Amino acid sequence: MVHHLGRYLPGSAQVKNKIKRVDRLLGNTSLHKDIPLIFRNITSLLTRQFSWCVIAVDWSGYPSQEYHILHASLLCDGRSIPLLSRIVPSAKQNNSLIQKEFLDELHRCVNPKAKVILITDAGFQSAWFRHIKSLGWDFIGRIRGTVQFCLLHDDERWLKITDVRGKASPEYPGAGWLARAEYALCSCHFYLHKRETRGRKNQRSRG
Repeated sequence: MVHHLGRYLPGSAQVKNKIKRVDRLLGNTSLHKDIPLIFRNITSLLTRQFSWCVIAVDWSGYPSQEYHILHASLLCDGRSIPLLSRIVPSAKQNNSLIQKEFLDELHRCVNPKAKVILITDAGFQSAWFRHIKSLGWDFIGRIRGTVQFCLLHDDERWLKITDVRGKASPEYPGAGWLARAEYALCSCHFYLHKRETRGRKNQRSRG
């Protein structure tokens, strides 16, 4: 990585000198302390002109498999623009405290006047969505497993996600509450949807 960055630095200096520059930059401990401030300023600059921000948040693996990255990206004109990221040991992937701190930091960075919608895939728990709502933001997320929910028109009947079946065409059963536990209870709108299988099942080579 250091060599790759150094080779493409602009200027007439020799490649080995460019590589040394990059190495000194990455090893600058004082700069490391300023990384949160740098991210905050860049994100603020990128979002201050938007009245509406759609931000994707997801976990991804790291090449060494010892770490995972929690990152947020601004979705704009068909592109994904990195805003904020955090590297943690793989053992702490999906850690609720880390995710909450990450959301709080993102909230401090984004234009406070903008309407924000966070998009997340399956894997984030109900408390994550509740915290998003507490920040004044909205979300689009995928829920699966044994998480419970109820609809407003039948609020005494709690169902598990596994109790309902989605179809190829999205279906809107209504608004309601996600999660029965008080610490995770969150109001939202539910949509049922099941993607068509991609024909990959049992197609792995054997022997």
